[in-house]
Amino acid sequence: MEEVTGYLQGERNYYNLKGGTGPLVYPAGFLYVYRFARYIAGGDGTDIRSAQWLFVLVYLANRLVVGFIYKRAFCDARRGRDLELGRWKFAIALALLSLSKRVHSLYSLRLFNDCVNVLLMNVAILLFLSPKLPHRNHWASLAYSLSVSVKMNSLLYAPAVLLLYLQSSSVFSTLVSLSICAGVQLVLGYPFLSTYPIPYLRKAFELDRAFFYKWTVNLKFLPESVFLSPPLSLSLLFLHLSGISYLALLLLLVL
Repeated sequence: MEEVTGYLQGERNYYNLKGGTGPLVYPAGFLYVYRFARYIAGGDGTDIRSAQWLFVLVYLANRLVVGFIYKRAFCDARRGRDLELGRWKFAIALALLSLSKRVHSLYSLRLFNDCVNVLLMNVAILLFLSPKLPHRNHWASLAYSLSVSVKMNSLLYAPAVLLLYLQSSSVFSTLVSLSICAGVQLVLGYPFLSTYPIPYLRKAFELDRAFFYKWTVNLKFLPESVFLSPPLSLSLLFLHLSGISYLALLLLLVL
């Protein structure tokens, strides 16, 4: 919530927005979410308990949405023995989700923007899984773009989202969905795009930034020199793109 202070004081240059952990590196949706969280936390961000309760609600909302996603995946459109097996899978998946210490830490202690980001992304996934909903891709596009506006990690879903567009709708409908995604970013980012567009695009979507070693969890086993080395970043990017390409090839063969 420290990073919101400059924005509330009228600063619109992203180069000048920063907090105790460094410069602001998230899109405009992040600022709006934590502006609201700051308001809940006493107006100045000092009432941490109130902010924690807010994130408890986000946690419960995410659990509910994920529960519906699991139900669609394991139970819907199944009959007989498959339905019974699906119900067992559904129950086990929910139990494992409830036992995640990492998830509890993120929502109740750290209050990271990942929590809101993932909630919105899961809402988008649930909407994609709702065939009876009119214009489901358009509604899902709205939720997806809102997720990107909180943290650009959701861009990793973009290849799959584009595939869903092309599989389930016409080219025109796909263009409408993409326009919705772009429109949300333009509307939310307008205060910054209309004043200091380059700093906003450079920092909010900083694809080449290096992460601090002290904040990593999954790669803590690596020496800091290796973690910060460009070859590691390029290798991870190559593996990611290779995985996407491989899955795309499999889908083309199936279709």
